[in-house]
Amino acid sequence: MLKKVDVVAKFIQKNSGKLFLVGILLFILTSLGLKNLQSDFSFRVWFKKDDPAIVYYNNFEQTFGNEDKIILLVHHPDGLFTNKNINLIQEITKKFELLPQVTGVDSLTTFDVIESVEDEILVGPLFDFESQNTINLSPTQMSTKKEDALNHRILKGFIVSENGKTTSIFGTLKPVFEENPNYLDTFNKLELLQKELKSQYPEMQFHITGTAGTIEYYREAVTKDLSVIFPVILISVILIMFLLFRNFSVIGMAFSIILTTIMSTLGIGALIGVKVNPLTSMIPCILIAICLADAIHILATYAKLNTGNVQDTIRKTVKKNFIPTLFTTITTIIGFSSFAFTKIAPISELGILTSIGTALAWAYTYTLLPWLLSIRGKKIRNIQKEKKINLSSYILKLDRYKVAIFSLFLLVFTYGITTLNKVDIDNNSTKMFKKSHPMVQALDFATENLGVAKEINIVFYKKDLGDLYDSKSLLLLENLQTNLEKLPFVTKTQSMVNIIQETNESLLGKGHFRVPEDRKRIAENLFLYELSSSSQNNLYRFISRDGEMMRMNIVWMSSGSKEVSKNLAIVKDEMDKLGIKGHITGKVPLLTSQNVEVINTFIESLMISLCLITLFIMWHLKSIRLGLIALIPNVLPLIIISIMMSKLGISLNAGTVLVASISLGIAVDDTIHFFDSFKNNFSETGDIKASIRAVFEGTGKAIVTTTTVLVVCFCAFFAGKLQLNHDFGLLTSTCLIFALLADLVVVPALFLLLGKSLDEVPTTAVVAEPEAI
Repeated sequence: MLKKVDVVAKFIQKNSGKLFLVGILLFILTSLGLKNLQSDFSFRVWFKKDDPAIVYYNNFEQTFGNEDKIILLVHHPDGLFTNKNINLIQEITKKFELLPQVTGVDSLTTFDVIESVEDEILVGPLFDFESQNTINLSPTQMSTKKEDALNHRILKGFIVSENGKTTSIFGTLKPVFEENPNYLDTFNKLELLQKELKSQYPEMQFHITGTAGTIEYYREAVTKDLSVIFPVILISVILIMFLLFRNFSVIGMAFSIILTTIMSTLGIGALIGVKVNPLTSMIPCILIAICLADAIHILATYAKLNTGNVQDTIRKTVKKNFIPTLFTTITTIIGFSSFAFTKIAPISELGILTSIGTALAWAYTYTLLPWLLSIRGKKIRNIQKEKKINLSSYILKLDRYKVAIFSLFLLVFTYGITTLNKVDIDNNSTKMFKKSHPMVQALDFATENLGVAKEINIVFYKKDLGDLYDSKSLLLLENLQTNLEKLPFVTKTQSMVNIIQETNESLLGKGHFRVPEDRKRIAENLFLYELSSSSQNNLYRFISRDGEMMRMNIVWMSSGSKEVSKNLAIVKDEMDKLGIKGHITGKVPLLTSQNVEVINTFIESLMISLCLITLFIMWHLKSIRLGLIALIPNVLPLIIISIMMSKLGISLNAGTVLVASISLGIAVDDTIHFFDSFKNNFSETGDIKASIRAVFEGTGKAIVTTTTVLVVCFCAFFAGKLQLNHDFGLLTSTCLIFALLADLVVVPALFLLLGKSLDEVPTTAVVAEPEAI
């Protein structure tokens, strides 16, 4: 093996100029795709295009219109039902109608109510702005309007709060089915309107929410986080590299690997159709850490071996690091690629691109660095004085407390296993934001003051229910709506049934708010409604034009994936009780369905990573026993983050599910170096304590340095405002720290505990140990 590595090292050293050109050509070809790089922060980004659920939902929206809304919440502490406030709501509504991509607006001043005047059905807004520009009602008239609004089954708790102090203005947006929805212009103009209103009416509150608001808040937050995290990592890299080498050429070389790798990876991503989203936006920051790990090993080895003969030092440097960095690259790729086959699109894309980026980082390290060293490497020397660290006392303590250390590990492991079922599984997108974020504050305000949280839809088909205009079918749906509205978490339901009920009551008087049993009467009610309703409020909001599909909208107070899943099951049970077949759809059920995929992704990716990495280590070390022992520094960190998540209330979601496999893929690099070094020393001395000491004095320094660098890089995620980034940085850096502690404490203690049984470990070394930094 070493002879083959020597041949490779000589080839790289002699052909460094040609390899540099190959690297530059690879960079040019791959980075060309950057011009096509796009972003997508809509809920569709979480699904693959051929996912049956998203295909069905697209058909639903094409039939019944876009579910995406942009919403402004308006609150006055003294109540909204005054002439001044109603006129203000109408003014805001008019401005809403002028926002880009808004196709319709629902508000307190536009919502249609049904009235009967001399056997004629009148459908019109609660406040008559059609015949006058401003409302100037007497206190008695306004009181009547307030009573009508607060007694209306749809308005109350949906458009206006029960206390009459908060209202919502809904802007329905132009549907987008094939392309990435971009509501940035709409959002920006509404933000300007919000700021203007806040300055003019300081006594009032205005909050932006809705799906379109969420999309743009995501886009804004990710962009801001990236603009903070990325520079923090780069500054940290510069400081670390300067402290290690005190040479700006070395910093430039490291940055050449980092920038080429990131740009090539994103370019390839753009070429294969991957877009920037809340998860793939992490890729540049993750790649910095990966690039740095390889570059530091190469540059530190060169600095230590440099005696003035640059070409000879390059050859020796490559020879010493080629196989170790190749093997650690493979294990890192295993960790990332375990995500590639999940059904959650952003996780799959992140797994694919980080695997590609890891391979590119290794390729650029051996195509760019050798030539750069050949022209700038003469002055790169080791600035650290070689110190012999007396580790005898530490190793004696490890030997004395080896049973206690291993017992503590088993105790922590056992306790960690019991916390696995306590980790909350919640793929709620709002939890990816911190509580102080305007979007979270707006949702909390809406829930507290208006009661509106989420919406779902049920689609019924003529083939299952029968003629959707027939009294038998409509009476079944009426019973279903009645039963659903009795559920504590349901605020209200809306369907064509309500139009028939209201029309019937308007014609026949109070006590007739129901679906007539006579099909002819149903047809008359619908005909009269259609004659008077506006195009925005016609029947086809609830029934398809061909009469084959009917939609029921449910507004409820469910939040959190677990609660939503539970309540969806209750809704389905109510349908089953009445023997009604229907298809539940909408953004909330779709995103909640990802809970199962989050769990599957976590289990599958972790099992794939653990199994493949363990098998790889066994093959590499030629020892099943050492391969099994190597599980300890890889499993312990995972147990620690399980304990942390259960204690800190961090949910397992599409972001945190990445931590285990990513950390495993990166942390195993140090494990390979550690075990490789121990095996080589043990094969020479046969003395466990001496071998451990040799590992600490050599490889131990290297893995401490690289782990420190990686932890600093991932801690930079704390600077982000997204809770997703904060949790990811906290868990990943913690995982890496405990992986290092396991390597330096638990594993040596276990070696000492096993004692002579390690004599059975094969003594054939596969690779040389990496140079200490």
